[in-house]
Order: sequence, then structure tokens, then C-alpha cells
Amino acid sequence: MQMPKSGLLAIAAALAAIIFLNAPALAGDYRFVVVADHERDNFNQGSFACATINNHGQVAFKAARTVPGGFDSFDGTYRANTDGTITAIVEDPQRAQFTLTGNFTDINDKGEVALGAGLAGDDFVNVILRGNGEVVNQVTSIASTAGELGFVNFNISMNNDGEVAFMGGLDPSFFGPRGLFSGTGGPFTTHYLDNADIVLDGHPARFSGFAERPSINKKADIAVSDFLQPDFRPGIFVGQRGRFRTIISADPFAEQYGQPVLNDHGTVGFMRNFFDNGNFVSTIAISDGGPLKTIASTAGSYGFFPSGPAINNKDEVAFSAFTADFSLNGIFTGPDPVADRVVVSGDAIGAGTVAPFGIQFCEGGMNDKGEVAFIATLDDPTAQFGSRDVVVRAEPIHGGKP
Repeated sequence: MQMPKSGLLAIAAALAAIIFLNAPALAGDYRFVVVADHERDNFNQGSFACATINNHGQVAFKAARTVPGGFDSFDGTYRANTDGTITAIVEDPQRAQFTLTGNFTDINDKGEVALGAGLAGDDFVNVILRGNGEVVNQVTSIASTAGELGFVNFNISMNNDGEVAFMGGLDPSFFGPRGLFSGTGGPFTTHYLDNADIVLDGHPARFSGFAERPSINKKADIAVSDFLQPDFRPGIFVGQRGRFRTIISADPFAEQYGQPVLNDHGTVGFMRNFFDNGNFVSTIAISDGGPLKTIASTAGSYGFFPSGPAINNKDEVAFSAFTADFSLNGIFTGPDPVADRVVVSGDAIGAGTVAPFGIQFCEGGMNDKGEVAFIATLDDPTAQFGSRDVVVRAEPIHGGKP
């Protein structure tokens, strides 16, 4: 029996949508590869967070799923592999081991993923973990609030040796001694506490312990944005084990610095906020402690930077921004929103287009190949409810080839 023409057209349209969804998309000088899709890969819409990428193009991210046959959801942390598969690092539908995972991840070139998580049980224990996904939930504990620490910050970074840097404190109230720590799975290292002196640029100093995301490189040096006591002088500092150097600093309340990113050569990328002749200015800048290099500025072609940049070992940066007229938001790599565009709202990815305000970018979102990982919400007529959340790897095209 011959199928009606309408049925053939419907099948053809469905097949075209599937092919279009999985095929790489081109926009500007980048090819977009969807490495995770909330509908295709059975993730809850709106749950993707903090995509980070390694030099092999593997992408780590946090997401949530719904228990099969139920309404309850559970957190997980995942790695999207270059062969199109997705590996669960931590995923516990029954919440027998983990109650939640943090929004922040980092991934190294071994494919190991660092994350924060809450342990199941009545003690409300938080942990910093590292896993490779060979066995789901088989992870190494870097630090735990069941031991010496009272709290840990889940906004972490990790180097290729598997050393994870994080902020935390010795007292769960947050008002006790707090500072910077790192570890690989044995005893953790304390790099500074707010109640103890360190050596800064060869002189005694003391940090306030209010840093957020530290950034660790292959030498185990760590960059932080913190304040000096007692006058609350802001700055960005790099070092380890109680010895640090200043990258940039300013008079109290004169400038503000975002979370820094540190590469293996000692160059730091960061957002800098200050007043210039009465005008508030934000810039994306890099420095190794010498002259400051401004990459992009709200005094130029941009209007707002939602967060700090990512940096690679070539001193290249990527950052999220709104253009000066606020007509577009996206991810960029330099001062020109046209020539230096990675992705902007309205760009096509698969069968959809990036929705306004539909881009999430994380500090670990760029690798040495210039590939950029990000999360996007797409306006997509082929999606169940007209929109689709995706994790994307943007691959630069050189001479027509990525």
C-alpha cells in the first residue's frame, strides 16, 4: 500500500529536523557543534550551567534530569566527549550518595572533571571532587566540610595534575578564618588565611579572604582577586603557599576586579571596573604583572560585561558582552564586536537561533585551539515547546577548515 503524500512529507520533515539538529552549524568564523541538547539527551530545560573545555575539545557541564516515571529531578555533572557521547561523572537519581552538584566545573586535558557536591545524609556535608567518569560516582575527594573545613566554595579550577584550587573557611559560620586552599586528594594545602600573614612582593601582608574563584596553572600558582588588610585595598595576586606577587592593585574603593583567570605562562585575564572623568568604565584586560593590556572596554564598542574572561596559553581571551547599543549580546575575543565575534543572539545553531539573553559563558570556556564552549537557549520551532537548551563547542575556521 502506498503511503499518502502528506505522510511522506511529514517523515521527510522529521528526518530533516534530526539531521539539521545534529549537523554542525556555521556562523562567521566559527563552526558550532552541539555537544549536548536538553531534548535529545534527556536533560531538564534550564538546568545547564558552566561549560568548560579542555585542549581535546571535551566539554564539562552541570545539568539536571528527572527521575524516570516521576517528577523529582536530580543534579549531575557530565563530560561531552569528542565522539558525540556523554559521560556522567556524578549522577545519583536516588540521591543515595549526592544530593546536588555545584553549578561550576573545570576539566583538564586528562578528561578529569572537578566539581563541588553535597553529600547525602543528615550532616549537610559539602565536598570538592575530581572524577574521570570511568565509573559514575567513583570520584576522588579533594576536600570536605566533614573534616578541618567549615565551608567550601564550589567555584573551583583545576590544572592538568589534578590539583583543584578553591576558597573555603575553617568555620561554617563564614566569620571564622577563611582563605585559599588546593589539593589532589590527600591532605589539602593552605595557601593563605585571613588571620595569618603572607609575603607579598617580598613584604609582610595579609589578605581579607573574600576571593571567589581562584585560578590554578600547571606550576600550581594560583590567581585570586582579594583585598589587602587593613585598608581593604583591592588587587589581583598570583602565588602559592604564602608567597604572592601583585598583578594589579589600587587605592581602596577606587577600582574593582572580577574573578581572574591564569594561564601556564603567568598571564592573568580579568575584568576591571573604575571611574574615568566621572564615567564608569569596565574593561577586559590581561597582565603578567607588567604593563596592562586592555582587550575590550565599555568606553569603546561594548556596553556591559556580565562576567570575566577565559584565557588560553596563547594569551588569547574570550568574554561575554553586550554591544554598546545593547542591541546584541554574545561572546567575543577582542575590541571589535563584528570582527571578533564568536556567537551573538540571532545566530543560527541547528534549526534554531540564539535567543536574546540566551548565552551563558564560564571562565574555563576557552582552550588553546581557540575553541569556545558555551550554553545557549535557542528559539527553535522543531523543539517541543519552541525553545531548546544546548551546550555548544565553537570551533574556529581557518582557511575554510576548523
